[in-house]
Amino acid sequence: MSTIMMLQHDLQSSPKNYSVERVKKEQQKDSWLCNIPSRYVLAALGFAGCAVQFTLNVCLSVAIVAMVKPVESSSQDRIILKTNGNITFTENLDEDVTVCPSPHINENLTYSTSAYNQTGEFSWDEETQGHVLSAYYYGYVITQLIGGRLSEIFGGKMVYGPGIAFSGILCLFTPVAARANFYAFIIVRVLTGAASGVAIPALHAMFANWFPPSERAKISGVIFSATNVGSLLSTCLSGMIVEYGGWPLVFYFFGSVTVMWFIPWMLLVYNSPYHHPRISQEEKNYIVSELKASTDEEIDPVPWFDILTSGPVWAAIGMSCSTTWITFTFLTELPTYTKNILHFDIAQSGIISSLPYLSTWISSIACGFLSQWLTEKGYMSQLSAYHIFNGIASCGPALSLLTITLVGCNTTIIVILLVLTLATRGAYFGGSYINHVDIGHNYAGTISGIMLTLSNSAGVFSPLVTGYLTQGQQNLQQWRYVFYISIVIVIVPYIIYVFYGSVDEQPWNRPKQSKKSCLNETTIITHM
Repeated sequence: MSTIMMLQHDLQSSPKNYSVERVKKEQQKDSWLCNIPSRYVLAALGFAGCAVQFTLNVCLSVAIVAMVKPVESSSQDRIILKTNGNITFTENLDEDVTVCPSPHINENLTYSTSAYNQTGEFSWDEETQGHVLSAYYYGYVITQLIGGRLSEIFGGKMVYGPGIAFSGILCLFTPVAARANFYAFIIVRVLTGAASGVAIPALHAMFANWFPPSERAKISGVIFSATNVGSLLSTCLSGMIVEYGGWPLVFYFFGSVTVMWFIPWMLLVYNSPYHHPRISQEEKNYIVSELKASTDEEIDPVPWFDILTSGPVWAAIGMSCSTTWITFTFLTELPTYTKNILHFDIAQSGIISSLPYLSTWISSIACGFLSQWLTEKGYMSQLSAYHIFNGIASCGPALSLLTITLVGCNTTIIVILLVLTLATRGAYFGGSYINHVDIGHNYAGTISGIMLTLSNSAGVFSPLVTGYLTQGQQNLQQWRYVFYISIVIVIVPYIIYVFYGSVDEQPWNRPKQSKKSCLNETTIITHM
């Protein structure tokens, strides 16, 4: 039996399991907590879990700026010939390349070497740094599907919580591993990613059991926007922590916070309303009544072939991949870009890099609520809302990145455009972010695992592509190539979604009902 059908059976035929007396006793025991709806407690701790998980990922992107000895690229070895507006032209035996003027240039228009005398422990070039930043995602990608299936079988609580907690423990050992051996460091980062990888699919599976369709868009915008909050906190605080106590303190701080989060998660969260000892009868009845019509009585084995050949599934996956590429390009490379191209120091780099995540956090919540409101009021269909908000999430970043390639070294404009890139990307939470729950909620964990496995591959390839393109060439032209690639990746999947996207429940989500329908049609035809 599914979780919801167990709930219905419990409410209708087994009142002794959750009698009025027991409910009152539990309410008296935890009266302050019982005033808060249980699904909102899950939402709050799920939000916090997503946030701390992403701090473990993003903190390295800032810390690595302090960990690595500055590698002088060919553009930094040149002598400046002249300055024309915002662009500084430099002489090279092979080619002319533009670089942004640094505040660390003396009045004779030659580079001051003091700008590059920052200390670092590791001699990693851009390509090596790309592998270091990708290591987390090697593990993160391979456990997405595993996390989704384990959550459907055993429940999300014991997948989401321990996965994030273990990744926090591994984060505490990161400085030791980095100083001991490069490969030990890579292994720890891979394992950290693997432990974190089970988390989001597990939360998607719990989300399908706890939140009715009428709440999904706005609640998902709140819960899953935590990834942006984690990125915001990590990029903003990491630079300050490095300045105060050195790069190892970054990993100690965020690892400790993650481990502490695990305690309230285990005490206050449950797999479903059926398992929750303190949920009010009113809330339980509400969830059951809202989910009853959309939940099958018994979940059949996963219809792998039907899912993998479903156009709407692949349309939803494409949108996830495109927006995730933008996100991970920013997560892994923005601190490097702000330091090497815009010439901010480590603390400034962290603060500037955090601004886009603040904007996308706000926009993701706002777009989630706005999308839900527009559909509830009947101003547009759910699919139309998905098309509009997906369009903003795709075209907005594309136009912003294209403009960055045209404004040269105008730092103020570039920072504004970086903020707009992720602010418009946040519209995805009002679009098809939870589309897989619409089309196949009975297999939400599995579909989420497939989708996140593919989309999070961006975390592997984006740093490698950027490292390859900027290897020894930290200049405007090479970063333009990075942005051009991102523009193509974010636009093409949106075009595909316009043609193949759907919000209708797919027949394979209820295989038994489909079989019954076919049998009924066959019977009618036989008797004709």
